[in-house]
Amino acid sequence: ERVAVLARREAPAAAEEALWVEMPRQPVQFARALYAELRRADLYRPDRILAESPPDSPGWEAVADRLRRASVAKP
Repeated sequence: ERVAVLARREAPAAAEEALWVEMPRQPVQFARALYAELRRADLYRPDRILAESPPDSPGWEAVADRLRRASVAKP
């Protein structure tokens, strides 16, 4: 299975088979980069794209909302 991962941390050694995108660790920068990185990950033609859940804290609400919207299945 081809997997792309968007995460705020470095890729673990076991992730060498996945496309790992290290995302910004700050919410504003993460939000700015999200859709561009999703499009870039989609070019990898993955079976699935996984995104690390954002922290449940102030400042990350917009990121959580964007991830929810991006995860809606398309017809």
